[in-house]
Amino acid sequence: MASRTSASVGMLVSLATLGLLSLVLFVLTVVFAANTNRLTKENRLMEENYRLAVAPSERDDRWEELKRLAGGRQGVVRYLDASLSATMQKVSGSRRETLEGLTEKIEQRFGPDAPPLLNIIEKKDGELASVRQELAAKQRDLDAALADLQATNDRMKRTEEEHRDTIAALNAEIDGYKAELDSYRESVTGAQEWMRGEVDQIRTQLSGTIAELEAQNSRLANENAILKEQLAKFRAGPADETLKPSPEETLADGSIVGVNPGARQVYISRGRNDRVVQGMSFEVYSQGTSIARDAEGNYPPGKATIEVIRIEEKSSLCRIIREVKGNIIIEGDVIANALYDPRKKYKFVVFGSFDTNADNIATPQEAADIKAVIDNWGGLVTDDLGGDTDFLVLGERPVLPPEPKSDSPPELISRYLHLKRDVQRYDELFAAAQRTSIPVLNQNRLMTLTGLHAQQ
Repeated sequence: MASRTSASVGMLVSLATLGLLSLVLFVLTVVFAANTNRLTKENRLMEENYRLAVAPSERDDRWEELKRLAGGRQGVVRYLDASLSATMQKVSGSRRETLEGLTEKIEQRFGPDAPPLLNIIEKKDGELASVRQELAAKQRDLDAALADLQATNDRMKRTEEEHRDTIAALNAEIDGYKAELDSYRESVTGAQEWMRGEVDQIRTQLSGTIAELEAQNSRLANENAILKEQLAKFRAGPADETLKPSPEETLADGSIVGVNPGARQVYISRGRNDRVVQGMSFEVYSQGTSIARDAEGNYPPGKATIEVIRIEEKSSLCRIIREVKGNIIIEGDVIANALYDPRKKYKFVVFGSFDTNADNIATPQEAADIKAVIDNWGGLVTDDLGGDTDFLVLGERPVLPPEPKSDSPPELISRYLHLKRDVQRYDELFAAAQRTSIPVLNQNRLMTLTGLHAQQ
């Protein structure tokens, strides 16, 4: 009985355990089914989202590259969204900008066929670089223009200062002239008063002097009548008592003092002191030969003709240009020239710039040296050409600079006008000499003509 009871209890325990296990299995089955259902729904949702994210046909190498770029830290979609937002932030400045909105803005700005943004940026960078280069060139031009403007301003300031100084100097000079004029007026007024007194005094003195002169005039008239009577008696006296000049046949202009037959040259007794000029010719006569001039004033042909080629102080060297065969020139022969007169003073007019000190710089001041040379030689220097002028000596023609502007300094204008007058004077003298056949000499020809080149 006891064994049946124990078996029944064991069976009951087994049944209870089995029931409990069945219940647990049922609960677990219900829970598993619920989880399976939930997971199936989630899986279908994920599959749908995955399909929406990327179509099956798009799951290619590019998809794998995107997953690799996402790096597993975030989904591809999130990676692409973040990348798009960053790109929009870089391009448009707004992370919320859409591709469609950005495209519309680009087309509005650059047209529907706009190139990629990087190409646009590169093009704009090139244009910007070109603009910068042009700007730099313009800046350099501007700097150069500003420098020129500054230089011009500096010149204008210096010119204004010079003008002010010139005006001040002129005003001071004018004030000096005014003071001198006032002083001159006072002097003239005093002189006029003194002269009036002197005139009155002279008139008083002359009143008595006139009477004396009238008496003296009467006395001199009587004496003049007596002298005329005596002169008439003297002229009526014997003709052989009248003094006669020496016959012209005995007159000569010089003599031969040296002969060089081999060189056909002779020396004469006339030189620089006798105002012999180079090129002058003389007829040579034997001593004692009659050399009286004919009715036309010409000497008869001599036995030779000589020409002065070098002049010394008291003698001259001549070359023989004609000689009668068989009648040679000897020392002591006389020479004559119908136009030569050792007492004649040749008249010269001197003008222009000369170089007497051999420094290769001709100046108007050195014309005084030329005048001194002529004066020492025995010539006479006059200021103007006349009918008795023998030579015109011209130096270098004055150089006339460009005409200054009306606003140039007064000193420059005055110097230009002075030089212009010198040029006109030079041209007038030369033209007058050409018209009147007056010989025109330069410095070298003057020295050669007068024989003074030998002293240089």
